Amino acid sequence: MKKLVYFQLVALIVIVITVAFFFGRAAAISALLGGLCYMLPTGIMVWLHNLIQKNKKNILQAQLAFIVGQSSKIFLAIILMCLSFALYSELSGIYFIIGFIAVSKFIYLVFWKFGHYGDRH
Repeated sequence: MKKLVYFQLVALIVIVITVAFFFGRAAAISALLGGLCYMLPTGIMVWLHNLIQKNKKNILQAQLAFIVGQSSKIFLAIILMCLSFALYSELSGIYFIIGFIAVSKFIYLVFWKFGHYGDRH
């Protein structure tokens, strides 16, 4: 699961550099904020997942923690999106969405390309 966050970080860096090169600073910051709105909650969820995996004694507790963690991930992503739009006046919606989608969907491309999607390694 930690690899997921590392792949997302690489995708975000590539997208931000590419957007900065072609479209400028404001667009790059928008893409960065969009990517972080997905990557930060995912990183927190991975951290919580690792904590849950250490305590596998109570399956019901682990399932509840997973549901609460996923709900918190969605809620945190929405809060981060709202804060991004509220606090950064030059935010461009299209580049924000590009960063968000690139980080959230890039991992599927990586796993599909290397044939590991769904495997437990």
